[in-house]
Amino acid sequence: MNKVQFSVLQPRQDGARLVKMLFSLSILILPFVSGAQTMRNEGAKLIIPEGSQMVITGNYISHSSAGTISLDGLLLVTGNLSSDAGSIFTSPDATGTLLLTGSASHSVTTPSGSTLVLDGLSITGTGSWPTSDGQKITVSGDLEVASGATFQLTSSSEAATSLITLGSADGEVTVQRYIGAWTDDDHGWHLLSSPVDGQTIAPGFTAEPSENYDFYLWSESNEVWVNFKNTTTSPTFLECNGSSGNFLSGRGYLVAYASTASKEFEGSLHDASIPVSGLTNTDGTQYAGWNLVGNPFPCYMQWNKTTGAGGWNLSYINGVAKIWDESAASYVDIAQSDPIPPLQGFMVQVSGSATGSLTLYEGDRVHEDDTWYKELAENVIKLRAVDPEGKKSQATVIRFLDGASASFEPEHDAHFLSGYAPLLYTVADGHLMSTNTLPTLDETLRIPLYFRKNEHSLFSIEADSAISLIPAYPVYLTDRKLGITTNLTRGKVYTFSSEEGDDPYRFEIHFKAVGVGESQPTASVQIWSDGQSLYIRNPQSLTGTIEVVSMTGQRILGVPLTNEVLQQQHLHVTSGVYYVRVYGQQVFGSRKVFLN
Repeated sequence: MNKVQFSVLQPRQDGARLVKMLFSLSILILPFVSGAQTMRNEGAKLIIPEGSQMVITGNYISHSSAGTISLDGLLLVTGNLSSDAGSIFTSPDATGTLLLTGSASHSVTTPSGSTLVLDGLSITGTGSWPTSDGQKITVSGDLEVASGATFQLTSSSEAATSLITLGSADGEVTVQRYIGAWTDDDHGWHLLSSPVDGQTIAPGFTAEPSENYDFYLWSESNEVWVNFKNTTTSPTFLECNGSSGNFLSGRGYLVAYASTASKEFEGSLHDASIPVSGLTNTDGTQYAGWNLVGNPFPCYMQWNKTTGAGGWNLSYINGVAKIWDESAASYVDIAQSDPIPPLQGFMVQVSGSATGSLTLYEGDRVHEDDTWYKELAENVIKLRAVDPEGKKSQATVIRFLDGASASFEPEHDAHFLSGYAPLLYTVADGHLMSTNTLPTLDETLRIPLYFRKNEHSLFSIEADSAISLIPAYPVYLTDRKLGITTNLTRGKVYTFSSEEGDDPYRFEIHFKAVGVGESQPTASVQIWSDGQSLYIRNPQSLTGTIEVVSMTGQRILGVPLTNEVLQQQHLHVTSGVYYVRVYGQQVFGSRKVFLN
């Protein structure tokens, strides 16, 4: 082991490469088994000023939280560049260029949560850089991947590499998209979009046998999902995909696979805004105006953050987009500036009968954690109807905005688009809405909330996130069928059953605890079981209904709650756990019991 003391070295006039670094920098030079060397940084700060170059024919490893590289010049590494604890590149104003050459598989790592920022990135020779899942990289200059070299943006169930290139992107890049397998008919659907030019669909995004995959595009004018496997019946896939068997730039697709995989896109990255035109609205169809487009970048985009001709340039496009939530089996509304994940297809709706267009704007690319609605939005109520048996849920949004109208407005509201979850929506002027923007908030306001069941029977409604209202009114949910009111602001979950034929106008949202002709449950009951018998202790002798529901959502029993202080109900059911609810104008109670 040799300890070397560096001093300031000026670049030679003949242009030969020399190192200009901070004086008194201690570096440990260790022998490397291949004959190259490993530069090991144990706490020092290595500065490569602008205009200077440093060449490491071997590996650079930082093993200290204080060990950093401040890169304003050019760093050429033929081995691995990594950091166990420290920062690789920290420069407050400007950054340098990283050149990876040779034949090594490079490891370039940065601390969790930080972004690797480079003036330029070049991978030459036959070397490769498989990035780390969740790594965030910004190249403010040009990206170059030479023929024979490999730059791979990896993806897993936990995270994916996020890359923003502000200059040109030359050469082929491999971008992975993790796609989980289907678990039933309703789960396992994913919307995706290609980040590269000319990506072929087959064979990389198909499977053998053909029963093990589905690959669709959405045809708004035909109101049908068209499968890639449809080559004979009009409209065929090729007819709806511009006669191409490739991904079209800026277009979204729907896929599902029998096996989990990280699918790979390979080609030249999209490095500039992409205009999308010819979006249609076909009168008379159930899903009129809904078109499937896609995020063409390997990073997040903020939906319509930059408006007008210098940004997204929405033309006859409604102001709220939609993303498919695979785990909930339903669509989620995306408001202005909300993030759209990398390689993600999303729905937009054309307003009226005009032809719509937009620009997938490169200037609104960001690095973002895989979360939505990270900040608590003011004057927004987001509710969710949950189907616990089917593991599905549907969100709906009510928000308040000065200048908005109580009528449907394309720039502020969103039409409801159903998936496989129970339906939860509001209505204005006959429009079913998943986002309803209202002009004013006051305590006298009552908002009808509509619900329709899916194939199951037991559901709940809850606030999907914390509620911040100005003024700070509580938010109450009233079940009009049962006369039960729940304060959702306190984080309570309202559980209920629904049957075929129930009035969809089941609920109301309001901001007063008690309205005209309405009362809240003021007393509770005790519920327990013994064998096949159910006992209800009702000390105030109140009346109401006793309901027993199986854990699969089947309604087993519905009988009156009498005014007896102790009521016994004998059942003849299969041994197991059941959900019991007692409710009425003045009484409420619920409990899981075991009957055997």
